[in-house]
Amino acid sequence: MYSQMNEPQGRPSKDAIKVWIISATIENVIGFIILGVLLILDFHFSWKEWI
Repeated sequence: MYSQMNEPQGRPSKDAIKVWIISATIENVIGFIILGVLLILDFHFSWKEWI
């Protein structure tokens, strides 16, 4: 039922690690921007009172 997986034979390339770091940074920045916009809209429209 389970397939056998071999251990990795080498290390990931430095370019792959750079791509992972850059993509994670972009994802986090986008998430924080969305969170910031939602917090600003919450403050501006007082959503807590009518939701």
